[in-house]
Amino acid sequence: MNKPLDGHTEESHAKVFKALETYRDTMALLDDDTDDATLLSFVKDICEELNAINEAHGSGLLETDEREMIVPFINDVAVMKGLDVTRFAYGDPTEEYREF
Repeated sequence: MNKPLDGHTEESHAKVFKALETYRDTMALLDDDTDDATLLSFVKDICEELNAINEAHGSGLLETDEREMIVPFINDVAVMKGLDVTRFAYGDPTEEYREF
C-alpha cells in the first residue's frame, strides 16, 4: 500500500473542501452591502481554519500548488461580495492570516 504524501488523505482533503464550501455558502448569505470589516473577518476565519487543518495534518497538506488554487477562490468569493482587494499587498487579503 502506498503511503499518502505529507498529510494528503481522504479525510484531510474532505476537511479542506468542507471548510471552503462553508466559507462560500456563508459569504453567499451576506447582504451585498456588507462592510469590509465583516468580509475580512470571514477571510481571516477561513485562513485560520485552513491553517489549523494544515497543521493537524503535518503542515505538508497545503503547499504552493494548493495555495495557488485556494487563495484565488477565497479572494474571488470576497470580491463577489464587494471586497476591494486592490488595497491589499499583491491584491491578497489572505496574506496577513494564512500560514500555508
